[in-house]
Amino acid sequence: MRGSGPSEAFMVLIALLPLIILLAWLLFISVERYTLTSSSDAGRPWWEQMAAWMRTAIRRPVLALAAATTARR
Repeated sequence: MRGSGPSEAFMVLIALLPLIILLAWLLFISVERYTLTSSSDAGRPWWEQMAAWMRTAIRRPVLALAAATTARR
């Protein structure tokens, strides 16, 4: 059995176009964010903000649990 024809391949590429555009937009935003802003405090990249949020979300319950267990003693 042979591969798909040219029209099927074209339809697959057209169907993938929104995904390709989304990926290109994400790459553009993550790279060009700093060159498009003129202020020096443009903020941290989204991955650093997410990591800081994760650290806080994990640290708070751990500290609360530690305070609760030491208060019982």
